[in-house]
Amino acid sequence: MTLYDLMVWAVSAYAIWHVLYSDAGPLTKLGWSVGIVLIPVFGFLMWAIAGPRSSVVRIRRRPTAPGAPAPRFPLIHQDDHDNRT
Repeated sequence: MTLYDLMVWAVSAYAIWHVLYSDAGPLTKLGWSVGIVLIPVFGFLMWAIAGPRSSVVRIRRRPTAPGAPAPRFPLIHQDDHDNRT
């Protein structure tokens, strides 16, 4: 097995992993997986450009009312700060 073969196998496995954990339907997952396996380099490139994406949970800050102060999140408690020696 050459280095090229190993790299093709690794990127194909990476693409299939992401296809399987995407929000796409089962037939879409099957189609992309078969395409990546049958035509590894071209299949990976097509997946990278147009393949299904997995859902990512993004944490957004809670919106505040206009003019309201931003919420404060102290790094240390005031009691801890006062009791340091």
